[in-house]
Amino acid sequence: MKKILVTLLSILFVVSGCKSNEVITYEGTFDEYVNTLYAEIIGSTDIGINLSFNDPEAFGIVPEPYSLGFSTQEDYDESSKQLDTMIKTLRSFTDDSLTQQQIIDRDAIIEYLSAYLGSEKFYEYEEGDALSSSRSYIMSLPSYLDMYVFNSERDIEYYFNFVNTLEENLLKFVELEKTRQSKNMGLSQKELDSIVKAADSTATAAAQEDYFLNRAFERQMASISFIDQQAKDDYILKHQEAMKSSFSKAYASLASSIREIEGGELRGLANKENGKAYYEYLFKKNTGSSYSVDQVSKQLKSRKKDLMYSVVKYFQTNYDETLEESVQNGNVFDGLFSDEKSVLTTMIEKMGEDFPMINVPNYSINFVDESLEDSASPAFYFTPKVDATDDNVQAIYVNGNFSNDKVTTYIHEGIFGHMYQFNYFKQSGENQIRSFLSSSANAEGWANYTENYATKYVLGDDLGLFFQNYNELLSNLYVQLDIGINYEGWSQQETLNFLVDEGWYSETTSVNQIEELYLAFVENPCVYPMYYVSSMYIRILSEKAEKAWGADYSDYAFHEALLKQGSTSFDMLEKALDLNIMK
Repeated sequence: MKKILVTLLSILFVVSGCKSNEVITYEGTFDEYVNTLYAEIIGSTDIGINLSFNDPEAFGIVPEPYSLGFSTQEDYDESSKQLDTMIKTLRSFTDDSLTQQQIIDRDAIIEYLSAYLGSEKFYEYEEGDALSSSRSYIMSLPSYLDMYVFNSERDIEYYFNFVNTLEENLLKFVELEKTRQSKNMGLSQKELDSIVKAADSTATAAAQEDYFLNRAFERQMASISFIDQQAKDDYILKHQEAMKSSFSKAYASLASSIREIEGGELRGLANKENGKAYYEYLFKKNTGSSYSVDQVSKQLKSRKKDLMYSVVKYFQTNYDETLEESVQNGNVFDGLFSDEKSVLTTMIEKMGEDFPMINVPNYSINFVDESLEDSASPAFYFTPKVDATDDNVQAIYVNGNFSNDKVTTYIHEGIFGHMYQFNYFKQSGENQIRSFLSSSANAEGWANYTENYATKYVLGDDLGLFFQNYNELLSNLYVQLDIGINYEGWSQQETLNFLVDEGWYSETTSVNQIEELYLAFVENPCVYPMYYVSSMYIRILSEKAEKAWGADYSDYAFHEALLKQGSTSFDMLEKALDLNIMK
């Protein structure tokens, strides 16, 4: 999963849908204005500053003691005014005053910021998501703190402020959840129980002296030189106490407070107040396209027919009764690799065949602490800092020990997924704010596309293509489920009926047997479309490019053309490549 700033995207990028004809101009160059956006966008107490900058002052950011933070409706409304001004100012730079690259950068930044238009209408959902999703940043905070870097004693003190003020901020999200419950926007009892379990686990682990954040803190103390050994020893003791008395207590208090809330039945977003409208907003933002849910639903069904034809055709000529199970379980990769790094090494060796070359960065593969295994994603890549140097080590985190059935996950996070794409952009010379404001739809779509595409390098062309098509067929199904549950409002019984009709479950399957599956979609509305619909767009664009370009087409040429546009919406990619997805 691509790293996001802990509070930046959920707090600051909120704007009203109201547009005026007011023209705002900036007395300076385009690049000068773009460089002011960092300080405009990120709050001075946001811990994301440390995660995204080695030298924040060089970008006009003056940090203050960090805290988790909590935003009110009024904060969202104020942010909308600020963002409206940014968009208008960017539009004031006309094409004739910019280079071709600056035009691309301007349009991409406007497109990115505009994706958040109207989100203040969904304040309870947007702010409440910090707590509600199984992918929420509140449950991921230990991993963020593991990446925190001490470049000065100020960084150390600001880190402690974040830890020591955590409880009071977490409880504000609990109060918001109570409000959400009263408005028919709250979490189900099953979701609340899941949060309690994860919070209890973190509280218990953080109270132990050998907690992984204590070990990480000690390692950093050993490596810094700007304070003496006595100060280091004092800070180590202070950290151990802070983990017990503040960090552990914060999560214990969160669990205790959530237990007091009585949740409702497990149901999709469409069954909640204004939930269907919120899903439509999320769908456009998460897929990076202006296409409606209904338009994409038609495309999903059309795509499914093509995939079914390819899968059945392969089965007819390569029948093996264990093939489907081995592909579905990932056993098809058994014995091919010895560890995560060997997967990425193999991909690096294939660079230049179908993907442009990049300079491979220094990177490490780390393992999620066992206390986070139940609540963490399968893996995630931490986007390097805006001003990262070649010496900075880029980090990929993996949840659980190495297994060959996770081969596509390692590709997704590394080469040719997130790490590859980010470093291509970084080395291409585009304005670095484009990586800072990267499109999640573009990033996840690209990583989802490449994780399946690259399997041909180890499975061969024929089996590799079958693997791609079969996995895309499953992903197609997941998005139909997401739309059904969260947009159409399917009950668990209706969801089971769909799965039986599609042939994925037998008629003897009970509703209880799909409850965990149903829960996954309820907890993460519109997440599956962010991955699959975005990757489907890339595949459709490649097919249209192949027809349009004729003999000039190659996968390499298509990938290069796509990457040259940077991280942007699929609306912009369609326009740039002159290929209409829905045509």
